[in-house]
Amino acid sequence: MLIAGRLLCVAGIALTIIGILSRQARLSRNRWAGLRASIIMRADETWRAAHPAGAPWLLAAAAVAFTLTAVSFAAGSWQSVRIASILLLGLMIACLFLAVAYGDKAARRAPDQPGRDEEARRGPLR
Repeated sequence: MLIAGRLLCVAGIALTIIGILSRQARLSRNRWAGLRASIIMRADETWRAAHPAGAPWLLAAAAVAFTLTAVSFAAGSWQSVRIASILLLGLMIACLFLAVAYGDKAARRAPDQPGRDEEARRGPLR
């Protein structure tokens, strides 16, 4: 119980840091932290477009993680708050999926490379 609460607290802190850096567009492309969809990872431009769009949902997931931490420490056992814990954990996972979905949508609107939209409008070279 205590270990799960601590892990959730660490997850909340990590999600908060990633969410704030994403919101400020200061999270550089890396292999460890951030939204991990393949279209988002394709180029720096898609990375920079996706993270501000997904940041509110990352911060919402962090808030849910902190709430779940508080619930786990306040309860005497997981048995007493099992339903609430499962619902909160599901909500946290849903927030993370929404962060990726909104980031993916923003990344699809961003050009992969500078000038690539212009090439697409002209058509393929023959």
